[in-house]
Amino acid sequence: MNCDEAGTKKVKDLYASMAEIVETFNRLFGPQLFLMGLHCSSQILQWSVTLVYNMFSDDKDDDYDRLVVGIIYIIMMLIWLGITMFCCDLAVVESEEIVTICYRIQMAHPVFSEPYQNIKNLLYLVNNSKIRFTAMDYYEISRSTMFDLIGTTATYFVVLIQFYDGKK
Repeated sequence: MNCDEAGTKKVKDLYASMAEIVETFNRLFGPQLFLMGLHCSSQILQWSVTLVYNMFSDDKDDDYDRLVVGIIYIIMMLIWLGITMFCCDLAVVESEEIVTICYRIQMAHPVFSEPYQNIKNLLYLVNNSKIRFTAMDYYEISRSTMFDLIGTTATYFVVLIQFYDGKK
């Protein structure tokens, strides 16, 4: 076994084990990530509606301390959720970099050579078993997921404000 073949086999084994680890991660932590996103969305909605209702209320007994604590809580939750989503996305981007590297290495070998075929097999594995983090397979976790979550929450917020009748 020459150096190219051993290296290709090692990369293939590492990629297969990484795919297995990500699958296990999704199975173990997918429900928690899903519930964290749901909880974060509902908290943003609750505190923003409370803030707006207090802005339009006639009560002079404003509870701004509670609102400030709620807003700080939401910001901290968004930071935690954002870091988690960013790290998951970073792992996916790095796994996709393998394809680019393989194509570069493959171009250095003749088409019918053994290293070329080994890299072609590795590319087949990488292209057919993409690394992706999910929250219970409802949605894929990436950088844009945070903005999707905030956008959806903002939509519901606008709907709730439209139905506000001024009475508590």
